[in-house]
Amino acid sequence: MHSHASCRLHRELGFWGVSVPVACFGFYEVAGHWPDLSNQEDLGKLGAEAFAFVNVARFAVPLRIGLALSTTPWVQENVVDKFLSKKDEK
Repeated sequence: MHSHASCRLHRELGFWGVSVPVACFGFYEVAGHWPDLSNQEDLGKLGAEAFAFVNVARFAVPLRIGLALSTTPWVQENVVDKFLSKKDEK
C-alpha cells in the first residue's frame, strides 16, 4: 500500500514528466528551434514560458477542485451507488 507522500510524489513526477516535453515543444513551435541553454536570449524566453506555465498550472488547481466538488453528486449517484448495490446483491 502506498503512503500519501508516495502517491503525491508519483503525481508530481508524472506532472513534470509530461510538462517538460510539452514546454520544450511549445518553445520549438514559437521560436522555430530547440532551446539552447548556453544562449542568454533563449534562457530568457524559456524563463518567461516557464513563468507563464507555472501560473496557468496554479490557476488550474481551483478549477480542478471546483470540478471535483461539482461532479461529486453525479459520481455518487452514477458510479458509487451502482457499484455498491451490485456488490451488495452478490
